[in-house]
Amino acid sequence: MKSILIKTFLIFIFLTQVACNSLSESKRILTNQRVNTTDEFLIEKKEPLAVPPDYKEIPEPGSMTQQKENENLNKILKTNKEKSSSGSASSAEKSILDKIR
Repeated sequence: MKSILIKTFLIFIFLTQVACNSLSESKRILTNQRVNTTDEFLIEKKEPLAVPPDYKEIPEPGSMTQQKENENLNKILKTNKEKSSSGSASSAEKSILDKIR
């Protein structure tokens, strides 16, 4: 008999807790309380970009690759000159080298 009373009392307490929780939720809905959330779509205004102080010293795009290509070409031509001076070069090689220069 005591166990039945204890079980019903525990069930009653559990149901009242659930009802109170749902009543507080319904109160929020009925009073139209807003939930504090972060706005994930908020767009913040950013300041305009500033020109760096050494702007005129910055190389133009592609100029570094062109400079590297020129250096590589000069290295190749120097090695070809050294090889051609040691041996006799054919007229076709000389005409190609003249066109490159």
